[in-house]
Amino acid sequence: MSRTRLLVWILALVALLQIFPDKAGRIEIFAVIAAVIYCAAWVIPKYISRRKSQATRAALVTADEQEYLEYAAALQAIRTKYDPQRDLDDPTTISPEYQAEITALLDRHEAMLKRKFAPTG
Repeated sequence: MSRTRLLVWILALVALLQIFPDKAGRIEIFAVIAAVIYCAAWVIPKYISRRKSQATRAALVTADEQEYLEYAAALQAIRTKYDPQRDLDDPTTISPEYQAEITALLDRHEAMLKRKFAPTG
């Protein structure tokens, strides 16, 4: 609630209490109930939004874990196909086909790899 709106509500409450002093108890109860309803109307949508956001993030993490397992299996298959002994010490000696398959695999899973391994800050 903006400060101006809050000030108007407080001034209206004070004016009502001054105009109707015999109904002060009811006016105060009404003001409290109105404040609770207003706060609930503000908090509940924020809570629901936050829960949806958390659920979406959790689903994305689960999907990323599954995709990473697929990526790791595909990477292992490519390595087994082109370098079964894993003896390529110099990366410049790999075949163009091996490099092309690795690059294609990285391109397919780039978004997941960035989410999983990019530094967060």
